[in-house]
Amino acid sequence: MAVYSKVMSDATIINLIPCKSNILIVGCGGCINESLAYTNRHPIFTAPEGKTLDNAAIPIATRYELNRIKGLLEVHGHTVRVFESYELKKDNGNDGFLCIRKSGKAFDLFGSFSDFPIDVLLTLSCGAGTFGINEDYGEEIPVLQITKPSGMLSYSFIDRENVRHIDYNHSEVIKYE
Repeated sequence: MAVYSKVMSDATIINLIPCKSNILIVGCGGCINESLAYTNRHPIFTAPEGKTLDNAAIPIATRYELNRIKGLLEVHGHTVRVFESYELKKDNGNDGFLCIRKSGKAFDLFGSFSDFPIDVLLTLSCGAGTFGINEDYGEEIPVLQITKPSGMLSYSFIDRENVRHIDYNHSEVIKYE
């Protein structure tokens, strides 16, 4: 079960950022990844060659959307970098974080992007992920959520050839009233 969210329209995202800015988009591998996989019919996770979904799941639906939004913003004159939550596996030696709802600066965004002066931070996440990022960085930089929650996603999945897919026959969105 995941918080089901949809990405704001391209026009809304563009209008959130009034001038040319250095933008960091933080992408979560949890609820929004599952929502994007369901909505866009992308795989949920994939694993690199020689790895399995159990020990090296890459939230691929989030990656697709991060790259799409990055391109959209760059066309409008912004400089954009992306940060995927699963990358924390490489940074801190733990099992990684799919969900970005970690308070206490579980990851150092300014240290990771010390060569990139961040003007605006966008979160591609559910509200809880945005809350955690805002709690850690909101006093230093504007944190803007680019998704809107609209329900709960109850889903089943099918693994094929080291790729996890939504099983649409056993999945549904329970919409908020």
